This record gives sequence, C-alpha cells and structure tokens, in this order.
Amino acid sequence: MSPADGVGLAVLAGQYAEQMQDAVLLASVAGMHSGIAYYRRRYDVAVAVFEEYPPDPPYLQARNAAYRARAYGRSGNAPAARAELALMHRC
Repeated sequence: MSPADGVGLAVLAGQYAEQMQDAVLLASVAGMHSGIAYYRRRYDVAVAVFEEYPPDPPYLQARNAAYRARAYGRSGNAPAARAELALMHRC
C-alpha cells in the first residue's frame, strides 16, 4: 500500500463514517488523518484534525489522546503533551 492509498482509504472511511454518523467510526477516521499528518511531519495538523470531528467516544479517548500527545511532543508543546498523557491515564 502506498501513502496515497492510505489517504484514499482515510477519505473513503470518512465518507462512510459521515453517512453512518457513527461516533466510533468518526473518531477512528480522525485518528487515521492525524496519523497521516504526523508521519508527514505536519504535527500541527495532526492535532488540529480532531477539531473537525465530534468529541472522542470513551472507547477511543485514550488512543486519540496518544495521537495528540505524540504530535504535541514532536512540536515542542510539552504541557499539552503531558495533558494528553494524563487523559490517557484517566481513561
């Protein structure tokens, strides 16, 4: 699978999640887009993508907090990274 395939899969998954209005699918798609941005070294986008989606359901709160924590860490925002790590531990 090429990087372009991953983006295409994320877009297709997002379309399906929007149609279904399923909170778990929407949060999973947010995580997919965050991961793509992170590995493209677009750490600000890796965090901001979550603002475009509803709040994480309990099932995905820790995982998506981990995604945000790593992006905050790479961007040098240690307080935000620590806050996300604390959220992970509360979940």
